[in-house]
Amino acid sequence: LLVSANDPISPVKEFTAQIRLSYNSFRPGSVYSIVCQDITTPCILKTILEKRSRRAPVELNPNEVKSGDVALVVFEPRQPMWVEPRVTGFELSQVLWREGHQHLFAVGHVTQVKLI
Repeated sequence: LLVSANDPISPVKEFTAQIRLSYNSFRPGSVYSIVCQDITTPCILKTILEKRSRRAPVELNPNEVKSGDVALVVFEPRQPMWVEPRVTGFELSQVLWREGHQHLFAVGHVTQVKLI
């Protein structure tokens, strides 16, 4: 985590992540459990910016993402959450998306953050 006196760590207002969906499907507007390090935070899936799949070329602003797709999505944490883009560090850039406590829904990394 890169932190300096001029740039202290702050919770994020929203973050963009590139994720690969392991199974199932998802749509914007729902709340999902996002895991970064060992902390699980409920986040609203605000929007799907794009998706890539083996079935079709890049699709901008899709309504849904299905199993096997890679998507660029925007999340809004419902509680304070600290993440960082992969370009500035690795520790807080990896995210997991879980359904319940056992099923891994998707994996990915943070590409952009908007601070509070």
